[in-house]
Amino acid sequence: MTDSVSLGTAGGAAQTAPARSGSLFHPIADFIFLGGGSLVVLALFWLFLGDLPVQDIFPYVLLTAHFINHPHFAYSYQIFYRRFAAKVLGRELPGLLRARYVFAGVVVPAALVLFFVVCIARGDARLIGYAGNFMVFTVGWHYAKQGYGMIIVDSVLKRLFFSQNEKRLLLLNAHVCWVLFYVWTNQSLHETDLWGLKYYTFDFPDLLVTVLGAAALATSAATAGMLGRKWARDGGTLPLNGIAAYIASIYVWLLATKVGPLIIVAAAPAFHSLQYQYVVWRYQLNVERARDGSGYSPGAAGKRWYLPRLASLRFALFTIIGMAIGYLGFWAIPKYLNAAVAYDHGIFGETMFLFVFWIFINVHHYFLDNVIWRAENPETGRHLFAHG
Repeated sequence: MTDSVSLGTAGGAAQTAPARSGSLFHPIADFIFLGGGSLVVLALFWLFLGDLPVQDIFPYVLLTAHFINHPHFAYSYQIFYRRFAAKVLGRELPGLLRARYVFAGVVVPAALVLFFVVCIARGDARLIGYAGNFMVFTVGWHYAKQGYGMIIVDSVLKRLFFSQNEKRLLLLNAHVCWVLFYVWTNQSLHETDLWGLKYYTFDFPDLLVTVLGAAALATSAATAGMLGRKWARDGGTLPLNGIAAYIASIYVWLLATKVGPLIIVAAAPAFHSLQYQYVVWRYQLNVERARDGSGYSPGAAGKRWYLPRLASLRFALFTIIGMAIGYLGFWAIPKYLNAAVAYDHGIFGETMFLFVFWIFINVHHYFLDNVIWRAENPETGRHLFAHG
């Protein structure tokens, strides 16, 4: 799998896109929202809040989740299922891409629903608990691939393209760091719970951690060397905002979870979601401009925020719907089902549907993004890079 999965991995196909601007919105804003700002905030967290018990910050985590984490999942649903019938039944997309839409949009959710129904019917709490482990697997993969996507997006915007071998190295390093994170997580947690249901981990040998750690160091050193050579070759220029996002996503948000639970519970998901939303905002703004045929407003960089009134209303509605879907999917519907549907509380606890819905959305989100942000998806290059 080459330039696929996660935001910006359409970079391989978008090298001919009209990327006349060097940023999504503004260079400083890009640095802050794509990951650079998180490095500063996390440093402050470690200095002043590192020893704070997780339960003390949990109410703030939930508030942050409602406005940042949950809408980012909803945006993927809004983008993916927009004109879904035309995408899978029409001829505007390549046949393989149409098949991917069907698989991610129909087969995967049906399989997940069937899995949870069977687990509940059999009273198998352990099997349903392993779904939590699969969520960790897909979430870590998603974080790493999104970090790779960010550096590709920034390189396309700045016309500082990576060669195929350089992209393969970036992707290899991201994968190795992700696998190391997954193994570390399984070793650290062993058995924990989410909303009253335990999810189970695997006992990986210490030797595997040592091997993966050595591989992560080796690929990281090779990546640093490659970036140094690219800097020299391109006259002292690099896609710095993308590099900051790559470092934040792959090293800080993934691997720094070993520092303490505060990072994994609160900070990392919020920063990952904010990074995602920032790119979606650029994407959706261009979608609304295209619908009006208004294109880009000429003039200063600040005009990039300009939208005609009707397009502005549609963009605001898109963000509001995202928050509403996030609230319904993560809270309102599962809480209603917990109260309305009879199930064995002795086996599954009092909040089974919260567990099921949170796992379902996290896992399905990975498969949706695997289609939305692919290199061969024409909508990605058309709307993500067509500005400036």
